[in-house]
Amino acid sequence: MPEDPTPTSPFDPPDPPPEPGKTPPERTPLIDAVSDLAQSAVDYARTQAEDLMRDKIALPLQKLGLTLASGTAAGCLFVLGIGFISVGLLIGLAQLITWVGALCLIGAILCIGAGIFTYIKVRSMQHELPADAKAQGKPLAPADAPGTPPSVPRGAQEEG
Repeated sequence: MPEDPTPTSPFDPPDPPPEPGKTPPERTPLIDAVSDLAQSAVDYARTQAEDLMRDKIALPLQKLGLTLASGTAAGCLFVLGIGFISVGLLIGLAQLITWVGALCLIGAILCIGAGIFTYIKVRSMQHELPADAKAQGKPLAPADAPGTPPSVPRGAQEEG
């Protein structure tokens, strides 16, 4: 029963069928050696890429994920602790000055804190504007931003 000739690699043409009474031609050792060398190079490149992915990408991402998860857990525990402390302080304050007084006092402190925060933020935003835009009270145009030349030459303003 004759065997079906199949190529040993995708690049090799199939061997011709053997003629009756003759032995099939053997493959040259040079082609086998080049094929083995190419396969070794592919295996080496694949191994190096896997090591690089594991060392430079996968492990740092795992560390980052663990860091973020532990930071989130610590933040949640902190907020929960602050919640219990504030409830305890509210109950203690309510025993001293009644519930209505305690709620009004805490609400007033929160409103004052929000006002102070807003004032500081507005002041810091005003310090970022250039001096001539603050004096005129107009918003800063993108072309007139600090570090860019003015949109209208100075001589053209005086002539017109």
